[in-house]
Amino acid sequence: MQPLYKLKNLGKEVYSGKEKITILKNICLEIFPGDSLAILGTSGSGKSTLLHILGTLDEPSWGEIFFKDKELFKFSIEEKAFFRNRSLGFVFQFHHLLPEFSVLENVALPGIIQGLSKRESFSLAKEALSLVGVENLSSQSVTTLSGGERQRVAIARAISLNPEVILADEPTGNLDEKNEQLVGNLLVELNQKLKTTLVVVTHNLELARLMNKHYELHAGELHALKI
Repeated sequence: MQPLYKLKNLGKEVYSGKEKITILKNICLEIFPGDSLAILGTSGSGKSTLLHILGTLDEPSWGEIFFKDKELFKFSIEEKAFFRNRSLGFVFQFHHLLPEFSVLENVALPGIIQGLSKRESFSLAKEALSLVGVENLSSQSVTTLSGGERQRVAIARAISLNPEVILADEPTGNLDEKNEQLVGNLLVELNQKLKTTLVVVTHNLELARLMNKHYELHAGELHALKI
């Protein structure tokens, strides 16, 4: 099987004043279709930076990253935007739902941005809300929802266009223990049901254990992990 993502000697440096800080050091990684993969690391370890590079939200300082044998950072700005909209779904620690829109309207936004009709976008949004078990909340304002409900709606938005990959950055970080378990189990269930590749970065060992592959970022280096 060919890898979906292939990272070759990927590195990232940033400057703090005049000081150069190396965040990622020569990362090599292959991610295959259908994988559920956890990248563990403490705060400031670079795990979110790595996820953002996978999502073309940030750029590496050196190295190569391929998606289906295409080098991502040779894409134009427009091609990267197209790639994110068509191939990726994002879930963040904070839900980033728009308070002026209903639940259904929030979940329909990726389809509308892609240029689908309102009818088709809303139909796909309803399917996604059903998959995450909150279709009964469609007409509600997101401001009335609990933290767990908001994160489920955010996941519905991420899967509404059936992406090949879900990139999740601390998806349970703002939740209580009960909702941590519910959201973690939901992500794995969607990975299995939809055959969507799932990449989660987290400091939560219990969430990481739900995945079938595990890595740790430490001092900028990525290592396979047995947990």
